[in-house]
Amino acid sequence: MTGLLLVLVNFLFWIIVMFGAGIVVHFLPDWFYDCENIIFRPRRIEREGEIYSSLFGIKKWKDKLPECGEFFKFNPFNKKKLQRMKDPDYFRRFILETCRAEMTHIIPIAMYPLCLFWNDYPSSLYMLIFVLVTNLPFLIIQRYNRIRLMRVLRQFELLASGGVR
Repeated sequence: MTGLLLVLVNFLFWIIVMFGAGIVVHFLPDWFYDCENIIFRPRRIEREGEIYSSLFGIKKWKDKLPECGEFFKFNPFNKKKLQRMKDPDYFRRFILETCRAEMTHIIPIAMYPLCLFWNDYPSSLYMLIFVLVTNLPFLIIQRYNRIRLMRVLRQFELLASGGVR
């Protein structure tokens, strides 16, 4: 494949995969996005989100990346800023949307092996770097935010059940 044709094929492939992922995730049922699902549940290694601060310095850059939760009009939800601080249902929905957003960025990474059919080395390496650079930061943000939101929701539930903080 010539250089220009290869660039065009890769460009079209990634546009279709990334926009397609953004659409497909809205057709999966909400129960799939349960934060206890093996895909989305917090891991011990995440240390309640601390790994994202200590290893990745997430607080310095997370607010600089775009938020596209309202881009697709299927289930619009803006995750850029907390809106209703005292509403447990809002936090549940926010948590669901972090799972949906995480899946949006998992799909392109999972689709990477398909581009190996037409990319040789080093093009395949460039495609791997591209898919990781354009998706991993967003995955990290969703996991970090979800852990924090789950902590707040647990506090709501504890207070609602008459428990002590």
